Amino acid sequence: MPSLFEARLRYASHYETVLRGLNDLYLEGGAALALGLLLFDMEWPNIRAGWSEAEGLRGKDERAGRLCLSYPRVGAALLNMRLHPRERLQWLEVGLECARRLGDRRAEGRHLGDLGMAYAALGETHHAAELFDRRRRLACDVGDRLGEASALGNLGNVGVSTGDRHRAVEYYKQALALYRETGTRRGEADALSNLGVAYRDLGETGSAAECHEGAVAIYREIGYRRGEGQALNNWGIVYRKTGRHQDALELFEQALTIFRELHDPRGEAFALWNMSMTNYTRGDRDAAVAGAQVSLSIFIRLEDPKADQVRRQLIRWRGGE
Repeated sequence: MPSLFEARLRYASHYETVLRGLNDLYLEGGAALALGLLLFDMEWPNIRAGWSEAEGLRGKDERAGRLCLSYPRVGAALLNMRLHPRERLQWLEVGLECARRLGDRRAEGRHLGDLGMAYAALGETHHAAELFDRRRRLACDVGDRLGEASALGNLGNVGVSTGDRHRAVEYYKQALALYRETGTRRGEADALSNLGVAYRDLGETGSAAECHEGAVAIYREIGYRRGEGQALNNWGIVYRKTGRHQDALELFEQALTIFRELHDPRGEAFALWNMSMTNYTRGDRDAAVAGAQVSLSIFIRLEDPKADQVRRQLIRWRGGE
């Protein structure tokens, strides 16, 4: 009979494998996506318990430490939807601690980047930028070209969110070059999509639309539905800003369908919000208010900083502005 210690470790290892498999199933899309999400929700109490066992044993056995590195990453797509960003921060902090204890610098870099994204989701952009820069420098030290590209892309995202679009464009261009150099198609699409956002905010709508169209084509080629939905959303914003309201609504509808298919509430909320803004611009206030109300309820549930902006806009619309 195994000792209690070994039994706890086996339990943690088993549910790391379960999480990995269900995350892969979810990412397949289609019927596999729905099945992966259903099974994940059924197994979630056990997966959480498995994580707790690994966390509790991490100081006693290297295998537990490795599991703490693995859990947040192998289940990233599902955990990003089911874990509140604050709890995701806790998982990633433990993973970062284990990476440093084990001397795994590549894993340390990945966890720094993931922590940055979690802080960015909470609106803590300054802290996120510090983490992304640490991720970039570490990636350069160990020769991790993809890690460097990822960090540059995330630094670009911070530039967009803080209004420094020109710097964001430079970061995105550097990331795009690295992804093309390494033949990383999804990274290339991500960089194009992000570059399109920066160009849009700079008023370069032609370049923005071209980037988003290229991103959508690559996402469809590789079957990455979430990326496709995000790029469609961003492309629709470009059309809205240039007065092509019907084209914009069609792109937002496509994005909304994808996010609902993926059971991605944050993506759904953004698509609904973009549709509301477009409907208001084209004079349909009732449709704008109805969509914004649903969007707001989702943002509030997710504790997303976007909720404040949507709430203020709804007040103005109801006041007849």
